[in-house]
Amino acid sequence: IITSNPDDVLVFSQTSIPGISKHDLIFASFSYQTVVPGPETISFNDYKNFDSVKLLHEFNEIPWSLFFQMSNPDILCEFFYHHLLNLHDSCIPVRTKKIVLKNSQWFSDSIKRAMSDRDLAYSAWLRDRTNANHINFKRLRNRVNTLIRDSKKAYFDTFLDSRLPSKTLWKRLKQTATVTNTKDVNKIFYSPDSVNAHFLDSVPDVPLVIPPIDHTISPLDFNFRPIESHDIVNAICSIKSNACGLDGLNLQFLKIITPIAIEQITHLFNKVVETGQYPLCWKKSKVIPIQKKSNLRSLNNLRPVSILPVLSKAFEITIKKQITEYINHHEYLNSNQSGFRTGHGTNTAVLQVTDDIASNIDRRHIALILFLDFSKAFDCLNHKLLCYKLKNLYNFSFHAVNLIYTYLTGRSQLVSIDNVFSSSLPLTRGIGQGTILGPLFFCLYINDLPSVLRFCRFHLFADDVQIYLTDLLQDRNSLVNKINQDLNRVLLWSRRNGLVLNSGKTKALFLYRTRETPALLPVILDGVTIELTDCATNLGVIMDSKLNFNNHVSSVCGKISGIIRSLKYSSPYLSRETRLKLCKSLILPHLCYCDVVYSSTSRLSLNKLKVSVNRCLRFIYNIGYRESVTHLQNNLLGCSFTNFFKYRTNIFLFRLMKSRTPQYLYNKLRFSNRARRFNLNIPRHFTSFYNATFFISSARYWNELPVQIKRQRTLNSFRIHILSHYNR
Repeated sequence: IITSNPDDVLVFSQTSIPGISKHDLIFASFSYQTVVPGPETISFNDYKNFDSVKLLHEFNEIPWSLFFQMSNPDILCEFFYHHLLNLHDSCIPVRTKKIVLKNSQWFSDSIKRAMSDRDLAYSAWLRDRTNANHINFKRLRNRVNTLIRDSKKAYFDTFLDSRLPSKTLWKRLKQTATVTNTKDVNKIFYSPDSVNAHFLDSVPDVPLVIPPIDHTISPLDFNFRPIESHDIVNAICSIKSNACGLDGLNLQFLKIITPIAIEQITHLFNKVVETGQYPLCWKKSKVIPIQKKSNLRSLNNLRPVSILPVLSKAFEITIKKQITEYINHHEYLNSNQSGFRTGHGTNTAVLQVTDDIASNIDRRHIALILFLDFSKAFDCLNHKLLCYKLKNLYNFSFHAVNLIYTYLTGRSQLVSIDNVFSSSLPLTRGIGQGTILGPLFFCLYINDLPSVLRFCRFHLFADDVQIYLTDLLQDRNSLVNKINQDLNRVLLWSRRNGLVLNSGKTKALFLYRTRETPALLPVILDGVTIELTDCATNLGVIMDSKLNFNNHVSSVCGKISGIIRSLKYSSPYLSRETRLKLCKSLILPHLCYCDVVYSSTSRLSLNKLKVSVNRCLRFIYNIGYRESVTHLQNNLLGCSFTNFFKYRTNIFLFRLMKSRTPQYLYNKLRFSNRARRFNLNIPRHFTSFYNATFFISSARYWNELPVQIKRQRTLNSFRIHILSHYNR
């Protein structure tokens, strides 16, 4: 023991610790005065036990007649929040709960007595090191270990019962550290003011010249219609997060009060629409910084999570519904935009791009794809330019544009770290993070980008833009020149629209099937040579130059191994059902993500996936590596691994046929003239490479199904019948 103040050491010695370590414990006692803290308590609002009669009476005592005479949204909000928050404080009781640090609940008196007997036997063996004393100590030590193991298992079988609701189970799992608790790795080492300033200063400011908005009125222009009460109720019920904004009104109380306050909320919402004035209190956001990577102390490692007033979210949901219906009716969004659209997703976007490229490679072409990176794209959106586009490109009325402009401007944010708040700073550009309308507005903002492309094909997923071009191998120089020309056009477009194209993070991937890598001219963006990589991540899928997805499969297998490794220490205390539920929740999402894209991988990679799945089953059922687990695969996957990707492909295909969305994939299907059999024609192809891709294999899998399965009307019945078919 090394200390700078030896006089403060009262006692120091060493002692044995049987059952914990073979080494002695070295300890010391120091002379320090300590303050014993009082019991720690927490206070919370009890939304389950309140006086509903008192709540209704006090609500009716509020002078609502004055409220309905008002028309200014800011004054309406001030009145509404003042009285409702007072009502909340008056009628919702506050409970105080003492935090008691309990001993391990699996620890029992019998274990305590057994440990005492073990320690006595250990002391006896130290005094008289006979064989009999040593055997007696080991017997009692093993008995303690058995009691602890059995007690832990019995406790966790109940505490982590697989029949518990998922929310309760995940909460308990975090308490036991079975899964990673994000609170433990999200310690922020910066002041709230410095974090807030960083979030706003990191956004580049690009000056723009924006033409004035046309004020002419057309009967065909889009106008917001009055909001109905049932739309508001549906919007409030659809909100999932209980996080409370700076307004102080939380979702739990709003849901309680909505049945009696729906008339007042409807009046408030419609006055916002009628006046075109978005309330100022709805523009203030509380930002919680979250670390992108743990154990990395850098402001650049932080990302903001904004918490907005819950009532503003409900309003945005109702407005978004009207805008989406109008945009979809007139088909304003580019068909190759997959971001934040019903029936579209990352899997459909990547499948579209990879199939386009693969079909051209099947005809002996090569391909070059670029993944464009816009720096802080959502934060760089120019409010006036968006409003100009809404009026001139999408025929929004001037009144609707005015409401959207007041929605976008005048926003502010403050950062909260451990309940310490920064000062409020204004947001002068960009779309507020966490808003409901933000993603839709950005898709409309970037929607005209493809119009500048002359040679390349493209696909958009919000701000993720990929452009690609195919050509014959001997014309590869012409291909690169065409891509460079289109890149320059995209660069000019981004400058005109206030977005910053980051040449350092933009990646290029050259795809080919020849044995030797052909030489290419450099790809140039803004005078910078773009890095040509062997593989690149496209919306979470690792694409390689041969388009065989071996790297992606290796990544999936690595994630599965990491999850099993983190779970194995708690395995003895988890029931088989809980282990199965954990694997379905933690591992299957990695296996299923974009499986329609990467399932065309090589047999070797598919075998690696099978080995990973079998490893999961051995973890679940506690089976050794020498025993077969093939017969257990359907418990985890729903069917055997051999049929799993067939099942997933047919489910995807059934959804596509029923919804006909996205159109860019549905148009690739070719239906057989023999309508009674509901078959698909297999696309013509020339190589074994394309033979394994989705639109070839899916047609085969579909045609193999019995007619009665293909005739099912609903997805649920189709899923039941197809699983029954594959599990025969």
